[in-house]
Amino acid sequence: MAYFIDASKCSGCGACLDVCPQGAIYMVNHTAMIDSVRCKSCGKCVEVCPQHAIQWQQVPVIETTPETSRQVPMYLSTFNLRPRSRGRHGKRFGARGRQRWQNGY
Repeated sequence: MAYFIDASKCSGCGACLDVCPQGAIYMVNHTAMIDSVRCKSCGKCVEVCPQHAIQWQQVPVIETTPETSRQVPMYLSTFNLRPRSRGRHGKRFGARGRQRWQNGY
């Protein structure tokens, strides 16, 4: 479970940004975004949001390895990335072979 900001409701006022003790909220195109790694789920942002744009909800996850069955937030969809995409200089980036997402990054 994690906090999520509904972009259609966010007015970009920055009230949540000012109150977050972890510095987990940042602005992208006048819309607040939450860094789920930094967020400690204190709920202060929910209390101050005048638009009620911040909600508590289930976040999609992916498994890292079969051995550990750990789960991490699915950042690929957040940033609209595809695994093994080509970068600006034609070099591939992303996980290769048995490499998997580790430590939530």
